[in-house]
Amino acid sequence: MKYLKHLICMVMMLFLLLPGAAASESKGEGVNLQEILWGHIKDSYEWHVTNIGDKPIIINLPVIVKTSNGWYTGWAEDFAEEPLEEGPHAGYRPCKNNPDLFIATKGNYERRIVELQKDGTEVRPLDLSITKSVCVLFIDAIILLLCILIPARWCRRHKVTDKAPKGFTGLMHMFVMYVYDEVIKPTLGKDSEKYAPYLLTCSSSSSWLMSWVLCHSHQEVVTLRVI
Repeated sequence: MKYLKHLICMVMMLFLLLPGAAASESKGEGVNLQEILWGHIKDSYEWHVTNIGDKPIIINLPVIVKTSNGWYTGWAEDFAEEPLEEGPHAGYRPCKNNPDLFIATKGNYERRIVELQKDGTEVRPLDLSITKSVCVLFIDAIILLLCILIPARWCRRHKVTDKAPKGFTGLMHMFVMYVYDEVIKPTLGKDSEKYAPYLLTCSSSSSWLMSWVLCHSHQEVVTLRVI
């Protein structure tokens, strides 16, 4: 418990610094942190996991949009990997199954599905697609629920006088007690028991957000390879 704060900070710094180090070593030049961060924080319809040799490993996510002609459902692989270089639709990634749908690579709707009208104007359809950010949030929500429900099940089946839990439940119990003993109790004093449930819920939500950031940082470490 004494060194837990330092350990957490070291792990977080390691996740945040490794992407920059990998980029610098692989390219042999200065690190463009803005390009690294925005390249993986920005939403997309496919999830680039890593590269095996020259072959990229991509998870194509479901596409669900409502166009002016009705609903269209498919996958991200239905759109061309590269934008058109010539013609009236230059700079857009066309859909193989719908001639009116494109993924914009520039403008206000960059990286989003748009419907191009005959006069060349962009119309943003109702988009209910499961994008990369939505998929990550689903994964984080499942992990968060497991981190809450598994220890809650143990607490419901045991008494306060029982021995401390072990394994995964013991690890979660350690984190909860650390936040309560080192943050909430010294700050609120006698009112700590009153506000502890709400503040611990906020702490769990903050951990959910941090896991999303770390997930994207880890993805960058896996993607960048030393040449």
